[in-house]
Amino acid sequence: MVFYYGLLFLLLWSSFSISLFFLKVALQHLFSLTKEDKIY
Repeated sequence: MVFYYGLLFLLLWSSFSISLFFLKVALQHLFSLTKEDKIY
């Protein structure tokens, strides 16, 4: 039973970290776009 809980926790943690990584990349992309807009 503990094994299943560990597996579920690992799955949740991996999906959370992946979504966090994509969010960070998207924010950096958006920030660079706004900086380019300010330059031009």
